[in-house]
Amino acid sequence: MIYLHEPFTKSEEKKNLTKCLDVNQISSIGLFIKKFEDKISAYTSSKYAIACSSGTAALHIALKVLGVNEDCEVIVPTITFIATANAVKYNQADLIFMDNDDYFNIDEKKTIEFLNQNTFQKKGFCINKKSGKKIQAIIITHMYGNAAEFENLYKILKKKNIKIIEDSAESFGTKYTYGLFKGKHTGSIGDIGCFSFNGNKIITTGNGGAIITNNKMYANKFKYYINQSKEHEIEYIHNDIGYNYRMTNLSSALGCAQIDRINLILKKKKKIYKNYSESLKKNLFFKLSEVPHYGKNNHWLTICKIINSKQKKNIDKIKKIIEIFFYKGIELRPVWKPCHLQKHYRKSQKYKITNATRLYYNSFCLPSGPGMTINSIKKILRLLNKIKT
Repeated sequence: MIYLHEPFTKSEEKKNLTKCLDVNQISSIGLFIKKFEDKISAYTSSKYAIACSSGTAALHIALKVLGVNEDCEVIVPTITFIATANAVKYNQADLIFMDNDDYFNIDEKKTIEFLNQNTFQKKGFCINKKSGKKIQAIIITHMYGNAAEFENLYKILKKKNIKIIEDSAESFGTKYTYGLFKGKHTGSIGDIGCFSFNGNKIITTGNGGAIITNNKMYANKFKYYINQSKEHEIEYIHNDIGYNYRMTNLSSALGCAQIDRINLILKKKKKIYKNYSESLKKNLFFKLSEVPHYGKNNHWLTICKIINSKQKKNIDKIKKIIEIFFYKGIELRPVWKPCHLQKHYRKSQKYKITNATRLYYNSFCLPSGPGMTINSIKKILRLLNKIKT
């Protein structure tokens, strides 16, 4: 079976795990946790990095740290993994869904338009004219490894006192190559950046996540909340509601080995994308989704699009294509279903969503794991080139 994105592991992971077992450090205490956090901090050029149990946990507590609660609203792009929207609801806040651009990221122009036309400032906060609620935060997702374009939006968000969380679950290793953010990693620009190290991510700890920030207070609050809001290391004093969101030493041991190999993984991912791209140039029915010119992409998942079609029924075609490939032992996936179409979010506020639905109905994900062989890629392309839409 050729899976969508398998972990890429070598002997170093096994050595690190054995070290944990040798000293019985398999839970949330151990030397590898701090080591992994230091490696994340150094790699992303961030002052603070704190590992946690998942990317979802990172988003949940990041929002809490930034003061998001039942009196607030949070702006989120509609195409994103459901965890992004769910994390807002964990904090009892309401959502405002925005459209996505052609790179599957939040539509910068429409978001600016919304803020300029549908909000006003009161006592230093941005207020939604429709609901009367404070827009406390925005989540900028960097989808499928694509760095989001938000230079102009960033300036407005700062002016309007809207906190910025970067959901970089899919973009670890992606950097901006010019402009205001030149040289910066995704996740390192906003108030807090969130990563996922799930088994299908660019590097993995099996299951896990992390936040990065340059704000010491945010870092301390995050660490406090994920450790059950423990006031004292020995006494059981908890003055706030906390969570058991810590990363284990075993997971961190995996992460240390993985992050040491990040440059090799990025190199392999770029080659996979290039092989797909060159082979599909003459295909009349499919093309690869382009990646932003302003960033160095980690190429987490390669997205394929159906050419010259605007029919909503293409989602049925995509399902059929996925079935054909699965029968041949190849895993394909549709792109994330827009959150505003999900049952629990249909009544949430949304703003001029058009492009996101088009992307959803016409796009699907190709296998992109760093361990893929050239023969696997050729097998996928041979099958894809036989299909006519």
